[in-house]
Amino acid sequence: MPIQRRRMLAGVLAATLVLGCGFPADDGPGDAEILAAGTAELDAVKLPEHEWAQHARSAKRDKTRLVWLRWYTVPLTRAETVDLVDRLFTAAGWARSDDCMGPGGEKCFTYDKNGFHVFPSITDSGCVGGGTGCANLHMSMRRA
Repeated sequence: MPIQRRRMLAGVLAATLVLGCGFPADDGPGDAEILAAGTAELDAVKLPEHEWAQHARSAKRDKTRLVWLRWYTVPLTRAETVDLVDRLFTAAGWARSDDCMGPGGEKCFTYDKNGFHVFPSITDSGCVGGGTGCANLHMSMRRA
């Protein structure tokens, strides 16, 4: 029995609607849930933020991806800040990678944990109240 063209097209259309649109796709956690989880992971790193001048702290969608940003002026030298940040991140269970180069060709570290990737950028800076010997700590995190 020959299949009529209209019936065949109607059947294909119906199957497409049922398979493609009939059930909502489970896309996993939403932005708010992921942002909260990422913020909790960063907060678990016990930085002495109360002792540092804080310039920025955000967690948001930036065009096409989720990003977390934190920026501090730290009353330590760059070398001391690198050591402190490294010690605190590894103590909080973050895996360290040293496959990056910092300003002026200096070695730097990145950290990964639970699908999140942190790149701390640490540069020499003047201190908030004046003077020298401080460092700027910019931390940028995204999903790995």
